[in-house]
Amino acid sequence: DGPHVERVSIPLPDGLAVPAVLYAPASSTPSAIVIVSPGSNGGTGPGIEASKAGLPLKRCHSSAAYGSIYWRLGLDLSTGREHDWRGATVGPPSGKQVKANGLGNVAVLHISWRRTADGSRWPGKKLKAIASLRDACDDFEAATHWLLERFSGAPPIIFVGFSFGG
Repeated sequence: DGPHVERVSIPLPDGLAVPAVLYAPASSTPSAIVIVSPGSNGGTGPGIEASKAGLPLKRCHSSAAYGSIYWRLGLDLSTGREHDWRGATVGPPSGKQVKANGLGNVAVLHISWRRTADGSRWPGKKLKAIASLRDACDDFEAATHWLLERFSGAPPIIFVGFSFGG
């Protein structure tokens, strides 16, 4: 089984949207949900070359994003299979391990920030401004509500962030 990977746009009350990539398990009732968020530059998150920092999510599966930790986490957790840093399946899942820890049944939502949707750098010098922090919190909240509406059973939600996103 290959992963179900979908670019999504989570609407916000201000008319903007949170750009995201959903790695969905085959089950409509995942055992857990993981929301991963990047640093202030948005995009594909940690692990890619420094020159590609802030790479927008629309390019998250291009060769420029090789090494993205969030790409790999999304693929591994949603399928229960190990992938390399280019997204290729490395080997079959371990049946006992997958059943014991729920791997392969975890939904992973990789968000970026509404202000970085087009690859713009944000918030720059306004990193600690209340408005920037409020926007980031609102983006997390919108992503959480969107996931809870999409998946039944109210599974546990785990937040994983890098730098500003952590």
